[in-house]
Amino acid sequence: MVVLVRGEGKWTPATLTSWASEAELQEVLCDSPELMPGCEGAVVVTEFRIPSVGAVDLVCVHDTGAISLVECKLAKNPEIRRSVVGQIFAYASGMSEMSRAEFGQEFAGRCGRSLADVITEAAGPDFSVEDFEVELTKTLAKGRFRLIIVVDQITTELRAIVEYLNLHLAETVTIIALELGRVLAGDSQVLVPRTYGAEVAERRDRVAGVKRRWTRGELDEAISQIGDSKARQFVESVLAHAKDRGAVVNGGSGPVPSAGIYYPQDGKRRSVVSVYADADEPILSVNVAAIKRGSDVRAQRVLAALRRSATFSDKLPADDETAVTKFPWVRAADLAASADELAAYWDAIQAAIEDEPEAGTPTN
Repeated sequence: MVVLVRGEGKWTPATLTSWASEAELQEVLCDSPELMPGCEGAVVVTEFRIPSVGAVDLVCVHDTGAISLVECKLAKNPEIRRSVVGQIFAYASGMSEMSRAEFGQEFAGRCGRSLADVITEAAGPDFSVEDFEVELTKTLAKGRFRLIIVVDQITTELRAIVEYLNLHLAETVTIIALELGRVLAGDSQVLVPRTYGAEVAERRDRVAGVKRRWTRGELDEAISQIGDSKARQFVESVLAHAKDRGAVVNGGSGPVPSAGIYYPQDGKRRSVVSVYADADEPILSVNVAAIKRGSDVRAQRVLAALRRSATFSDKLPADDETAVTKFPWVRAADLAASADELAAYWDAIQAAIEDEPEAGTPTN
């Protein structure tokens, strides 16, 4: 693929640059799992050790209980041809022999926290850790994994192998190749992703009844169908604000098109707002409990702003200590109908995303 950039009045080919190392590529994917097909919103650990096999580069765990195994290879590595395919299947085979307890122990050893704590923090307000544990146990027992091979430049042979395997594999396993090229354009870097096998993986998930996440396209389409014009415009403004502030919108897995909006906070992204785009009664929640996991001070400021909204106040316990453990949700139409309600909502979002005040600074 040729990428053109405009400079000095004309379009010229950009410089296609490989990654310095497989470790660098691995780090980028760990920080931004949304680059990998089906891994939006997943929690990720690196160098996950599988007994009697070795350490797979990345393991992505989804709040649906799904697991993705990721192996990175650069074109200069001869294993990018056939060996990497056997390697990732060996990892999958070994992981299918792990118990739920063994899997959780290795995950905790890699990130320093329990899997339950990490996945709960990343998930939206409709998350049930009990349901997650059940689904994760099923995933391991059935060996139902998504295998992702990430390369800087795919070879013809690897592409053919991936396409062949996806035609003939059992329904429990899918394999995807992600080519993640990097282009330098002046001082900027541009990633050029191309996937092979992702459509087959999604189709198999649907046939198998695997929980899936709503895509951004599906969310936008659902929002466009909201009948109440004020509510629709308000929800659109919520998504526009997220884009302007560099937030990530991760599709939900509920019965209606939904998404969690993850704003950057102190170097991490946290679920601040969730949107449920039901055409007749769209709702949204401000995820106070998730905000509290990052900062109790910030959560208290958000709570104070929400209490200035009659709509949110009706959903919140009177006791602040209890209220900061909640994910209060309201109808979008109720917020959109009043300037005071809108002001309180936006004050809460501002409190959620702005820097935490220094010690001794008074809060509202």
